[in-house]
Amino acid sequence: MTPKAAVRDRLIRLADRLGVDSLYRAVLGRHSGALNGRVLTFHEIAPEEVDAFDRLLDLLVSEFDPVPLGTLVDSFRGDGPTTGPRSVAVTFDDGFDSWLDTVVPSLRAHGVPATFFLTSGFVDAETTAEMHAFARENLRLSPTTSLDWDDVAALAADPLFDIGGHTRTHPDLGAVSPDAIEAEVREDRDRIEAATGVVPRFFAYPFGAPWNVPAAARAAVAASGYDAAFTLEPGYVTARSDPYLLPRDGSEPTFSPALLRARLRGSYDPIKRPLDRIRSYVR
Repeated sequence: MTPKAAVRDRLIRLADRLGVDSLYRAVLGRHSGALNGRVLTFHEIAPEEVDAFDRLLDLLVSEFDPVPLGTLVDSFRGDGPTTGPRSVAVTFDDGFDSWLDTVVPSLRAHGVPATFFLTSGFVDAETTAEMHAFARENLRLSPTTSLDWDDVAALAADPLFDIGGHTRTHPDLGAVSPDAIEAEVREDRDRIEAATGVVPRFFAYPFGAPWNVPAAARAAVAASGYDAAFTLEPGYVTARSDPYLLPRDGSEPTFSPALLRARLRGSYDPIKRPLDRIRSYVR
């Protein structure tokens, strides 16, 4: 853990002990209406991290209400059963083949539904060298390998899981042209549908900070037919949320259950969101 992350996590735990989350939820509820729940996202889970990941799933099942992403979005839109502040939808980004061994068995064992957001260009990579290059150059990660389309089709066919879009090549959408954004969103959705027969309902912006999600990206996702899209800004989905700028909490399997609990209660929101606004202005 970096020194910066260690300080952040201490602040979150302190805020939780001081009851900041209760005050925050009360104020947010008065200004934003019903709190429909939160969305978590993970990326790759290594084999040595599975036990820690299982402990986080234990927490979700025992203290929160894991729901499909579609259920949370439908509740927010007023189209389905009502979710609440304890509702949590779990998501994963990018398309790692390790999910089949490290993530899927744990989700099934706990009965936790999940949405897998796919970067279709990563899944299209055929050789290990191509996968490693894509991970290094596009995902900004150490070399790793991707699912193939048969794997994706199997996930899509499982009633516990669904598939979402995450662009074709995982660019920073804040650094490319509106035409490039439109192509990234459209071609990714078309590729997923062509390969699986599934039309994805939901989209996740790569990197997901405010400066990675320009107005042109929101417009392209809305025009493409997606029902909702997700950032990587922490927060509750509320009655007044923008359906194409919905919050998600970035998560790591190495988080302690206490830290994840504090984040899911909202203790990080009053810290992270103002800091990101400041960063947006000074960039």
